Amino acid sequence: MTRAAVTVICALASEAQALIEHWRLKALRERPFRVYGDNDARVVISGVGSHASAAAVGYAAGMREARADDIWLNLGIAGHGSHALGTALLAARISHHGRDGAWYPSLLFTPPCAAAELITHDQAVIDYPSQACCDMEAAGFMAATARIAGGDLVQVMKVVSDNAESGIAGIERSRVHALMRDALPTVLLLVERLREVAARLPQASSDLAVQPLLERWHFTHAQAMQLRQLLQRRRLLTPETWPSHEAYTACRDAAAVLTCLRREVDGLPLPTAIAP
Repeated sequence: MTRAAVTVICALASEAQALIEHWRLKALRERPFRVYGDNDARVVISGVGSHASAAAVGYAAGMREARADDIWLNLGIAGHGSHALGTALLAARISHHGRDGAWYPSLLFTPPCAAAELITHDQAVIDYPSQACCDMEAAGFMAATARIAGGDLVQVMKVVSDNAESGIAGIERSRVHALMRDALPTVLLLVERLREVAARLPQASSDLAVQPLLERWHFTHAQAMQLRQLLQRRRLLTPETWPSHEAYTACRDAAAVLTCLRREVDGLPLPTAIAP
């Protein structure tokens, strides 16, 4: 069985270097983004900022045909008021400072580290909010992956690079590389946990129940991907059979079908997390 492919988006080369070296990835592209990869892993250097991160996701998605079991990870450094330098944190809630809305990555596995709220800012932060990480990329990453990837396989992990006692003035390339190198075992464990989740996801795209939905309503390519991902999640969360198209007879178009299905899936209880 082929392993799920993972795409890692990092803002800085120093954030990505340890992972690139460990996976022995080859340089694939230089522009508009530096991309390193092999058959089942890619690391993309986006540059700093939410817009850059979102653009890198779109570029990476366009490099090859998306699969329903694709894994997406935003990896990098972040500030936190109280956590010690080098602490790896999984983002439980991600928002953009000053804007409405938030993303909540699902957790179908035992996390390899602690979790925390993450707030994306347009500029570097020196006044840390209480109990929240601060970065400049995650919100853009989440907004972009929401259109192309299954929510169960999208995560954000940050390594604390600055805090109330050691601010942003002390951040430089070698320090970032050292922090990410020390956090590498946790990053690798997260990727393996996500691959375990991907292996558990039923392959909705090969099930005959999907075709009637695609034939009755006009789905764009992106909507068809969302449909398959939602059906995968539904099958994972409930032992019931795939829904038939009769369940959505009141829906006027593909967007309404997706809304109805998403509402149903969001109401299903999560299964027991995958143990270490």
